[in-house]
Amino acid sequence: MNVKKSVFWILVLLLSLSLLFVSLLSRSEMNFGGKEEFAGSFACSERRVTKHHVEKVTPVAECDMSGRMLKSMPTSIPIESPAMLKKRLHCKSNGNDAAQIASDKNQVMDELLNLPQIPSDYAETLIALFCDSTQDVVTRDFAVQHIGLYAQALNRRGQYDPKSAEAESCRSALFDAADETGTIVAAAAFRALSDVSEFDSSINARRLNNALVRCASDESASLVARIMAVQLCGERQVKESKESLRSIVSSSSTSKPLRLAAKHSIERL
Repeated sequence: MNVKKSVFWILVLLLSLSLLFVSLLSRSEMNFGGKEEFAGSFACSERRVTKHHVEKVTPVAECDMSGRMLKSMPTSIPIESPAMLKKRLHCKSNGNDAAQIASDKNQVMDELLNLPQIPSDYAETLIALFCDSTQDVVTRDFAVQHIGLYAQALNRRGQYDPKSAEAESCRSALFDAADETGTIVAAAAFRALSDVSEFDSSINARRLNNALVRCASDESASLVARIMAVQLCGERQVKESKESLRSIVSSSSTSKPLRLAAKHSIERL
């Protein structure tokens, strides 16, 4: 019996030593693998830093005279001529890259707007871009947004003249865009007109408010345009919109975002 017990404890001891050896071996392999992983991670970080320093700019499509995309060029290259600008901003998408091309052109517009001296034909370029029906709707939407942003930038610099021909052209283009309620373009126009009207009394407030109420109640209009119209009815405290807003809230077919916007605007009236 004592012999059996001795054999049993010897086996237990051997088994324990075996498990201890396996544990130490596994830990050693894990540490070694961790070093490799750390080294790999460091190498990746180093590559990212190197890439960051090399690729300092975002590529923008360059086009030939027919508007086809040719290659990419950095947005930070100094803009020297309005002709080059127009060539880049009027670049056409091939259909598969519409979102990227529109985003690139939006960045170009932003850079131009932040220049110490905004190009004298900037507004003309934006209006032409909006009026070009062959452009994708996102590009045209960005152009409309920047018409309003351009007016605000000039006002901040003390250079906005509401009586100028340029200001009149911008107002006219924005009201034209506001009529395009079937797309997101109208939303950009509504926002721009409302913002610019804060310092440009030439914008007809009644005309804008009526357009907002019509769009808010138009079930065939773009959802984005309707939501913007509803929000602005509240912001501008358009009393005439209350009935339309209540109908939006009570309608079973109203989408949740639109209903929430209508409820919020009603509270502001």
